[in-house]
Amino acid sequence: MCASDSCSSTQSAYRRHHSTETALLHTLDSIYLNTSLTFFATLLVYLDLSTAFDTIDHHLLLDRLNESFGVSGTAHSWLRSDLSNRHQSVRAGQSESPRTHCPTGVPQGSVLGPLLFTCYISPISSVASLFDISIQQYADNTQIYIALTTADVTAHITRLLLFVCSTKLVLS
Repeated sequence: MCASDSCSSTQSAYRRHHSTETALLHTLDSIYLNTSLTFFATLLVYLDLSTAFDTIDHHLLLDRLNESFGVSGTAHSWLRSDLSNRHQSVRAGQSESPRTHCPTGVPQGSVLGPLLFTCYISPISSVASLFDISIQQYADNTQIYIALTTADVTAHITRLLLFVCSTKLVLS
C-alpha cells in the first residue's frame, strides 16, 4: 500500500479506498465538469507505461525512495542488494536461454515491483501541475487531459506536448 504523503494523490493503485473504478470515475467526472463549464472539448492522452517497468534506473529509484519516501538504513540496503546483479533467462520445456544481466527495471511479477514502479513515477503528477494539466493514474496507466476552449486550442496542445517532454526528462 502507498500510504506515504509522497505518494501522488492522482495515483489510485495500491491505495486504500482507491481502485480502477475510482480512477475512471475521477477522469470522467473531470471531463463532464469541463464540458458543462462552457469548454467545448477535452483532449485526453492515455499513456501505458507498462514497458517502463523494464527501464527503471536503479540509482534514480533508490535515490527517490530515500529522498521522497524516507526509505533508509537496512530497508534501503536490502532494496539496493535486491536490485543489483539481477539476471534473467527464459525457459521453455527443457530449453533455457543464456542468462542476461538486467542493469535496469523492476520485476513485474513480484509483489514489490509495482509499488517500486509507482514510487519511481511519482514526480509525474508534480510535473503535470506545473503545466496545469489534469492527470489520473492507476499503476502503469496514466491519463493526462486538458479542457480545451475555442479561443486557444493551439496553446493547450502545446502545453500538453511540453508536459510529455518534461515527463521524459524527470524519468530519465
